[in-house]
Amino acid sequence: MEKEIIETVLTEMLSNDQTINVKLDDLKKDVLVCSSMIEHREIKPLLPDTSRFEELLNNWAEKHNEKLEKFPKKYSIRLLLFPEENTVNYLKTLWKVSLIWVLFIVIALSLYRLCDKWLDKSYAVNQYKNAWESIYNKVDKKGKKVMEEELKKYYE
Repeated sequence: MEKEIIETVLTEMLSNDQTINVKLDDLKKDVLVCSSMIEHREIKPLLPDTSRFEELLNNWAEKHNEKLEKFPKKYSIRLLLFPEENTVNYLKTLWKVSLIWVLFIVIALSLYRLCDKWLDKSYAVNQYKNAWESIYNKVDKKGKKVMEEELKKYYE
């Protein structure tokens, strides 16, 4: 019984092998035919039809341009040192403004110096006055009389 099973399995395998060999030979022939066809044939690249894509892109751009036109426009302020047009009036205005600022700075500096000198003098006077008063409060009656006499001599 085992012999029969082995024989049947072997015969089936042999028949399968033969059919596979036949199919392989057919495939080889087909490959040769295809390769010969490809060698003799010119392959030209297909140019795509972009008209539909261009139309869609133009429609999209028009819609977005309409939306953008509805928004308020932003204005920018630029500081131009050398303007493109109307330079004469610009330079006149620039000189006027710069002279006004220079005069303002000169006046401010001179006022600062004058006030500084006046504050120094008043501080010195106050310093001597405060020193005189503190000594006057610390001395006895005899010392106060001497200080008052000296003060009278100074003012006479």
